[in-house]
Amino acid sequence: CAGAEGGLGREPRRAPYRSPAAWVLRQLDDRFSLLRPDSVVLDLGCFPGGWSEVAIERSEASSSSSRVIGVDATRMDGLEYHTFLQGDVAHEETLRQILKTLGDRRADLVLSDLAPALVGLKSEDHLNSMQCCLQAARIMERTLKLGGLFVLKFQSGPEMTHLRAYLDSRFDTVRSIRPGAIRCRGQKRLGRFYGVTMAVRRPDGHESSGWPGLQVAESCTFSVSPKSRPL
Repeated sequence: CAGAEGGLGREPRRAPYRSPAAWVLRQLDDRFSLLRPDSVVLDLGCFPGGWSEVAIERSEASSSSSRVIGVDATRMDGLEYHTFLQGDVAHEETLRQILKTLGDRRADLVLSDLAPALVGLKSEDHLNSMQCCLQAARIMERTLKLGGLFVLKFQSGPEMTHLRAYLDSRFDTVRSIRPGAIRCRGQKRLGRFYGVTMAVRRPDGHESSGWPGLQVAESCTFSVSPKSRPL
């Protein structure tokens, strides 16, 4: 497998983590220094735990005040120095659990590895992927502190322009890249990217319901409203 440019190249052959996806987060952290000691990390769609393992390791949760909180509808085996919340990110009760667990702290980094079940139709898979991003953004709006970082996975397609416009309205810097570990895992053909948003959050002080044309749904059903207005 050929390496990618920009330091996100060949995936290591060893795999001590619960999932190969962990190497994607490692590569992102190597390049952007996302994970730091004494920070709070919120991992959405954490099952089976690969990203959370990297977050625990790189944030030095065992020897600092770092907290790693994982959220998923599927229960997973516990990890040391990790708080797991079982719940659907589309449900308001899950958000309440997250806020209660955070207490008086807010996340320094929100990770989203959320992905819908693929049906094999590129357009439908893309729209369902955007719905997952919308759910992640809804939680990010309520949990990420000013100056915090947001990392999310999405499948490429026409709605990416609206996603980018939404992120640009919330962050000073937005970067979209495809880590080399994804190419090595054979996901290039699916058109998947990892978007990385960085730098200072804009202090607008209100919750977002999404980006132009999209509405939050209670499931992976994707809805489009041509009369929706940009934020």
